[in-house]
Amino acid sequence: MRTAEMKRPNYSAVVELCRRNALDAPSGDGGSFPQHSDTKRIAGPNLPEIKKPLWRNSMELLAEPPVDTVYLLEAVIPASAVILLSGREGVMKSWLVLEWAQAVAEGREWNGRPCEAGAVLYVDAEMPYPVFLSRLHAIGSSRNLNVLRWQDNGFPQRLDAPDLVQASKAHRLIILDTLKRYMRGLDENSSQDMAMVTEQLRQLTKYGATVLALHHSPKDPSKSGYRGSTELGAGVDIAYTLEKLSRDGRDMLQLTASKTRYSEDPRLTIKVTRSISRPIFEDVSGADTTEAQFASTADLAPLSELINRSGRELGRKPNQSEIVMKARELGLGSRKTLLRMLKQGEGTRWNALTDGRSLVYECIVPLFPPLGPEQVDNSDRSDSTPKLEGS
Repeated sequence: MRTAEMKRPNYSAVVELCRRNALDAPSGDGGSFPQHSDTKRIAGPNLPEIKKPLWRNSMELLAEPPVDTVYLLEAVIPASAVILLSGREGVMKSWLVLEWAQAVAEGREWNGRPCEAGAVLYVDAEMPYPVFLSRLHAIGSSRNLNVLRWQDNGFPQRLDAPDLVQASKAHRLIILDTLKRYMRGLDENSSQDMAMVTEQLRQLTKYGATVLALHHSPKDPSKSGYRGSTELGAGVDIAYTLEKLSRDGRDMLQLTASKTRYSEDPRLTIKVTRSISRPIFEDVSGADTTEAQFASTADLAPLSELINRSGRELGRKPNQSEIVMKARELGLGSRKTLLRMLKQGEGTRWNALTDGRSLVYECIVPLFPPLGPEQVDNSDRSDSTPKLEGS
């Protein structure tokens, strides 16, 4: 079937057509289409009349500002994600994630990494009660840290159990220790069974919770990663592997991601110091003393200038991801350092505001009047202050 050449309709005609069919009109300047509008619209043959379609046009989505990835634990635990963390027996998986759980519940930093405060549910599906209780005493509790134990009456036996679904509406982080508990009657090497498991995990994130499931590594000691069908890794957002290493006679843990849908590289190197009651974890990933000192004593003027200029160029307040990406391009520091600097300057250099799911920034006192880049006067700045491109 040949399709007749279609003329590109004008903006007003499309708006009127959308109005008559109860559809959202594409955003534009009142007389033209937004970006990417030169492509001809193609419709399938015999398309039935749809009063209100389930889908949204991509141009409509582009009218919305980019959404920052929110992390419950910076660069390690994203919000609303399904995470699989696998490791062999004895690599301290439960100790580590219990410490993460307490940090998120309290909204405090974990080894210098910021945590977004939120209610946490730790589902202990295998430990003897005295063991779990002693670990909780060692790590510390929180009003925002709840516990569900396998000895409790009514303990959910399935991932789609109504009580667990209800819990997903009340918590920002759910930790399943371990996933094996919810594989009874299933074959972990079956792609069909594991697809069902990951779909049930995904449903628990429907209301915004992150699900972190602990799992075991393959029985073959020469292999790493997770045990079972590859469908298990395919259905999650991040697949972590935790391995125990030995360096200079010290215990170390290495956390790597064999699969991630996020841009951050979540590789962690953790030094372990054993005490009487618990292991002490120290994040030594890419440790750089000079940069750490820079983060605590840096002159924040270059970052203030970047926030101010980005706001003028974008016509809106820049979000955290935009600031960090540009600042890294300019060599102002690593992501970790820049996040510390953004936190350090809040309330004195700039304000941090919540805009939907994004954190946006606005200088308290604009550094420059709204002039073109070539008109900016740099005479008052010290020669030692790094200058941005075009300044």
